Amino acid sequence: SVDVETRVVTFQTETRTGTVCPGAQLTGLDGEELTLADFAAGDYVTVKAYPLEDGTLKISQMIKTVEP
Repeated sequence: SVDVETRVVTFQTETRTGTVCPGAQLTGLDGEELTLADFAAGDYVTVKAYPLEDGTLKISQMIKTVEP
């Protein structure tokens, strides 16, 4: 899921939720810059993140990928 307002995302293969940093690098399949609103539930993504003490992830990079 993707909540643009709160910047919270969830993943099918990850139990932790993530918060996308305001300055995060968001990239599409062709390398184009995206906004968080360009992502939708069901998109395949690769993320760069670090875990916070509360068990959530802080996401600094999210890139759309093709289906594995």
